[in-house]
Amino acid sequence: MQWAVLSAYAVLLPPGALRAALEDVTGQHAPQPHRQRVGLTLAEAAGMMERGRLTEFGTCAARAYLPRLGLGGLQ
Repeated sequence: MQWAVLSAYAVLLPPGALRAALEDVTGQHAPQPHRQRVGLTLAEAAGMMERGRLTEFGTCAARAYLPRLGLGGLQ
């Protein structure tokens, strides 16, 4: 689920250091396609995504997760 939310968040970011770093992290840890579908389904069930798009709740969750990835200073 984190992968789905963080990947969707990266797409929303303007080009720059944070987007590049987040795309790198999500690319390195991308699950297999069948698990990607599970992550997207879980993110939608949790209210973090709706019809493949990040919700406000999902955006807040992604921002809160950035420090765990060592990316909090790039916000």
